[in-house]
Amino acid sequence: MLVQGGLKRLLEDVNIRKLTHDCRSDSDILFHRHQVLLTNVHDSQLAHAILCIQNGNSLPLPIGLNRFLSKYSNGFANEMKIDQRVAMADDEGSFHY
Repeated sequence: MLVQGGLKRLLEDVNIRKLTHDCRSDSDILFHRHQVLLTNVHDSQLAHAILCIQNGNSLPLPIGLNRFLSKYSNGFANEMKIDQRVAMADDEGSFHY
């Protein structure tokens, strides 16, 4: 199984820094289903919350990746996420909100 092989070693390696955005659910599933304990992970969702609190604001609601990127990286957007959202919307069988 991929998770128990190289992916587990990568995700648990203390010498490899991993950057995520809101990995709470991913971390939960990886730990409870595959016994993977994420190590040396930096979560941009958490960093955003800490910055808001340090600036005297209340704890913010979760921020989406593209909104986060827009706020902190001069308008850069994750085009892959945008493309996937469009592809899913075009799929007749997909659930629409």
